[in-house]
Amino acid sequence: MDELTIEELLEDLMADLLSATQNQAFVYRLGTTSAGLWTTVEEMAFELDSFRNAARCLDKLNVDVSELMATWLPRPSSAADHFRVVVFFLESQSWHGLALVNKCVMGLS
Repeated sequence: MDELTIEELLEDLMADLLSATQNQAFVYRLGTTSAGLWTTVEEMAFELDSFRNAARCLDKLNVDVSELMATWLPRPSSAADHFRVVVFFLESQSWHGLALVNKCVMGLS
């Protein structure tokens, strides 16, 4: 089986952090930050197995996962919308990922 690319590893990490039940702490912590405030993923996910496993794989590919950042924004279509746009960004790899997340899952009302 082929090894995953850096982009695939980052996309898998993003999906795991946002959707896996065992990673709900990450989504909640992200929701406690201010909209548009960039925070390191490592700071919010350091104790999660998904993050640590991905970090080990990315480290083997010489990717510094401590530079992976995340933020959230209200969806531009409506201020009353129940979803938020979550943005991940890793400048050293020119990589970004976007996802829609229900604001209730993020602890936002």
